[in-house]
Amino acid sequence: MSSRSQAISSSQQPTLTRLLSLHAALSRVFSFSGDFSRAVHGFKSFSAWKERTPAFATLDLKADARLPALSNGPATIEIENLTFAYPSRPGKLAIADLSLTIRAGEKLALCGPSGGGKSSVLACIARFYEPTSGTVKVDGIDVRSLSLDDHWGSIALVAQDASLYGGTARLPPLV
Repeated sequence: MSSRSQAISSSQQPTLTRLLSLHAALSRVFSFSGDFSRAVHGFKSFSAWKERTPAFATLDLKADARLPALSNGPATIEIENLTFAYPSRPGKLAIADLSLTIRAGEKLALCGPSGGGKSSVLACIARFYEPTSGTVKVDGIDVRSLSLDDHWGSIALVAQDASLYGGTARLPPLV
C-alpha cells in the first residue's frame, strides 16, 4: 500500500467516525419525536375536551315566571314514544319507542338485563339527557318546558352504584 493511499484512508477515518457519531446522536435526539407528537396531540385533545360545554349548561336553570310550575307532592309521569341513543353511540338505541304511564303514588320496578335501558329511562325522566324523539311529561307538562332548577328540585334519585363500607354501627366505617 502506498503512503498516499494510506494517508487518504486515515484522513477519511475521522470523517466516517464523525458521521457515524452524528447519526447515533441524531437517532437518539429524534427517537422521542413520535412520543412528543403523540403527547402534543393528546394535550390538544384534552384541552378541547376541557373547553366543551354540556348541552344542559346552555339551558335556563333558574325558575322563570313564564315557565309552567310543578305541583308539590306525588306526580304522574307519562312517557310517550320515547326513543333515546347516547351521544357517544348515536347508532345504538338505548330505548326504542317506549310508552309508559306511572300514576302518582304508584310504585314501579324496571327490571331487565344489563344494557336494557333501565338507567336510560331514568336519565331521560331526570333530564340528564334529552330524548332522541318522544316526550316525558310530569303531571301533563313536558319536562323540556320546565326549568331544570324546578325539575331537579322536585325529584329524588338513588343511583344504582351504592357505596358500601366495612364496619358496624358500633365501629367507625373502615374507609
